[in-house]
Amino acid sequence: GRRATFLVRVVASGPATPKVTLWQPAPLADSSLGVSLFLCLYFGLAGGMVLFNFLLWISVKDRGYLLYVGCVVCTSTAFAAQSGLASQYAWGEWPWWNSHAMYFGFAGALPFSTLLTRDFLKTRERLPLADKSLLAIAWMGGAVAVAVSVIPGNIATLIQVPLALAS
Repeated sequence: GRRATFLVRVVASGPATPKVTLWQPAPLADSSLGVSLFLCLYFGLAGGMVLFNFLLWISVKDRGYLLYVGCVVCTSTAFAAQSGLASQYAWGEWPWWNSHAMYFGFAGALPFSTLLTRDFLKTRERLPLADKSLLAIAWMGGAVAVAVSVIPGNIATLIQVPLALAS
């Protein structure tokens, strides 16, 4: 007649029967503390890089810094969504964004990183044909970033992987 809370962690390694471990809330928090601290350190460093490069862009007005900021923001969004920390600490109970943020972050990083590559290597002047290919990949990456906002994750992955390999 007593209410109990059980947190279940399922680790499946292939077609075998998954092992189930029952946790009480305190031991579960203790066991995941190290991973959470490492991920918080990563996101803190990423935030510092975003702030530093944004301030550099303000003072220097070099487009490469702003492209780098976009790449880090998108990648960090994807990692935060993939790890579950973002839904726990950042955007909480927003189911639509929870199911799309990882795909949107990875897809959004592709055009930024491709445009950063174009800018850094100066392909517009040095390799015009390669520059057109990189520009086409960046546009397709932007379209995929928009598309993953409305399509299911498994279809988004099928679209993203070939485009990432092409880049």
